[in-house]
Amino acid sequence: MRLTKPFPALLFSLAFWVLGFSAARGQVHTRTIYARPTAVFSFDPVTNRPTAASVQALAAYADRWRTELGPGNITVVCLTRPEELGIGWHIYHTLADSMLLQHAMAEVGAVSPLPAVLSAEMAGGLPLDSVRGEQILVADSYRIGSEVASQRKFDKLYMTSRDFLPELAAEAFKVRAFFAQPIATLARSLSTRGCYFGPSAFSTLFHTFQRQATGAQLSLFAPPQFDATLDSGAVRIADVLRLFTHENALVTVRLTGAELDGFLEQIYGMSYFTIAGTQSDLVRTRVPYFLHDDLAGARYRVDLSQRSGRRVTIYYVGDGAFSEKTAYTLALSSFRAADLKRKYPHLVVRMVEPDYRLALIRWLMARGPESPLNPVAPDNYSLAPERWVSVIAARERRAIFE
Repeated sequence: MRLTKPFPALLFSLAFWVLGFSAARGQVHTRTIYARPTAVFSFDPVTNRPTAASVQALAAYADRWRTELGPGNITVVCLTRPEELGIGWHIYHTLADSMLLQHAMAEVGAVSPLPAVLSAEMAGGLPLDSVRGEQILVADSYRIGSEVASQRKFDKLYMTSRDFLPELAAEAFKVRAFFAQPIATLARSLSTRGCYFGPSAFSTLFHTFQRQATGAQLSLFAPPQFDATLDSGAVRIADVLRLFTHENALVTVRLTGAELDGFLEQIYGMSYFTIAGTQSDLVRTRVPYFLHDDLAGARYRVDLSQRSGRRVTIYYVGDGAFSEKTAYTLALSSFRAADLKRKYPHLVVRMVEPDYRLALIRWLMARGPESPLNPVAPDNYSLAPERWVSVIAARERRAIFE
């Protein structure tokens, strides 16, 4: 623990009373606990693993001091808003039970961070914005008659086995059941490994989602993890959240054919080596997986025997011939849209879904587990020369992944 500022001189003058004679002299010790927990219960609903920064741990901390100082001398201020919880809790709050956080706070005896509650302490310079995760800020006040001393310090929440009242223990069971329920079914296993060597069934699933959710003609997608698999059978909410771990929105961009071609040249120039035969290297593995995009909705060829900037030839978009002057609508993540904006600053990015993962979960739930999804690798583009690439790809699959 560390103090945010040295003890006031007055506090030292009161130390004698704190150490043994406070009760006799009528000292009143009050404590305000400020916390920004990232979970409701002491487990991560996505991984089902223990977590320390929870409302449940805050309850144990507050109860310990209520026992020592008396219930009326403890104030708990929960600084967390629902959208600041971990992704699992945010999804549960949005899709299942928007009142769970409020229920948990009520059991802890916490007050909401209303300006009226915070104003007095904020005037004392408490750095409330710096309180994150397991860290809590404790403000103590010591009063003897008309004399008052204060102390501020940081402490931490720790994992606890303490249970809430039975009705909240039942809520914890509901949370676990919610993330374990099937929301969709896959007819086949899907792996990100195929994404680096041409069209893949894995990418097809998410291209379909992006185009249907936005109505865009084209979709740009890169693997959300370097090496991940969605097994055949039931798909659960936890599976989606473990796969997509980064915050992103689903957006669209209106761009010309020439701009699209230029961005694809950038992608394929960066992701692949120039090849001169079957002994060449193919995939630039030092380029992060999330920059290995491919495009759906168009037919094109990438000639890796050509130098960077002269590799991509687009033939069709949808059912029509490709034109550099025609404007097309492209669906992609907000992360990749930021890179596109850096290349073409004049482009306007339109947000369709503020939370990519939440939109994907809703899209899967709408299809339900009764109708299996069966994405297949399309033939809309190829890495060329095809005979060279097929030989190199077989070798590099083993070298990279096995």
